[in-house]
Amino acid sequence: SNSSNLRQSMELFYDLLGMTPFSEAFIDELIKNDCNDLLKCYIYIYRYNPLNLKSFPITRQITYLKLISSLLFQSKTNLIEIFHIFDKLLDSLINYLDCGPCDQLLNRSINSLSSSTLLLIPNFEYNSIDLSINYENLLRFHLSVFDCDTIDQIKTKLIHYLNSYEQTSHEQIDLSISPLNICSCTQQIPILKQYSINSTIICRKKTSWNLSSERKSHYQYHLCQENDLIKDENLILKQLIQNKKYFNEILLNFYKEILNGLNFITIDNRSQDLFKQYIQLISDLIRQINHLMLSRSTCPIIESCLNVIADGLEFIFQTKNSFSKEIQILFEDEKKYFSSFNTNLFQLSSYPLRNSLLSSLDIRSLILADDTSIDCLFKLYQFYELHSESINQHIGENHVSVLLPVHHLLVQIRQLINSDTITII
Repeated sequence: SNSSNLRQSMELFYDLLGMTPFSEAFIDELIKNDCNDLLKCYIYIYRYNPLNLKSFPITRQITYLKLISSLLFQSKTNLIEIFHIFDKLLDSLINYLDCGPCDQLLNRSINSLSSSTLLLIPNFEYNSIDLSINYENLLRFHLSVFDCDTIDQIKTKLIHYLNSYEQTSHEQIDLSISPLNICSCTQQIPILKQYSINSTIICRKKTSWNLSSERKSHYQYHLCQENDLIKDENLILKQLIQNKKYFNEILLNFYKEILNGLNFITIDNRSQDLFKQYIQLISDLIRQINHLMLSRSTCPIIESCLNVIADGLEFIFQTKNSFSKEIQILFEDEKKYFSSFNTNLFQLSSYPLRNSLLSSLDIRSLILADDTSIDCLFKLYQFYELHSESINQHIGENHVSVLLPVHHLLVQIRQLINSDTITII
């Protein structure tokens, strides 16, 4: 059948990529053509063989991808220890953002550290409310929310509270609150003010049958419309400086911990500037760290704040060429504070990466049993067919004896692929 032939042919292509002269020529061609997505495919396939990634050049993105692939060897305990510092930062950031209203539709927060997600509206008034929650009759607690929060936002805050207790996602939770006059809310998302809260709110996990019955209405606005936002750059900057002031101590402690050298990071010893690479790597990790979360992994507000924190770190140590005016103003004090840090004395203690207990045979079957690997291999194979002349020439110049076995394998692969008409991905 189509798929079994494709799988069989890609198993052969995997073996072909396993031949060092072939993979070296192949990687050179990928780099020459600046194919980042295909490099990611390659790293995905060889995620259990870090040695195969040795010949990759030292670019910023590849250093990051190599780090991520090395983390696959770590035990759960190690990973918790490794990410503890980032987890703490994320937790503090969420707590801080939750201390002020957010506009659910505009994805903007009064406490944001980034102008792209700052909610700045004139004369905006709101009140804090202490909700009494009963979770599944197991847990009773108080939750601080705002009268302008939507039900979705209350759920999100609830989940942030509960996740230290139990892993839950947004869709799994039901709240029993009766609306006052929701029917009249045609344009604005219903907010807490419009619900009648007499006593404790019952919070429970949804039963499967009512999961799909949720009706999403298309409301036009939550707290304000786009046009109501204050656009004055000076006022925005003033507010950002104010917001960052509240978060300064947490940030400063985080940056100090970073400078102690996180011991799970290993950087290629061919590297000229160890400290610069280290800061870039940490910054790239900060920018992606929200993807570790269950319930807010794609929240634009959190994402934009993490970008500011990462840019701030790079600005302090000048590991990038250009920075926005906003970043320069927000982090000028930290830049002065860390100016005496001697980057030449910076060292990383080498952290023994756990060697996989898997044999190369186990790894082969593990990789090839995975559909995503087969897709990745097929994309790489298509690239080979487009650039075969240049790749073969590279092999011929350096390892002429390998050309014949390479040719034999390719003949088999093409026969399998051509025996069925396979839809190109």
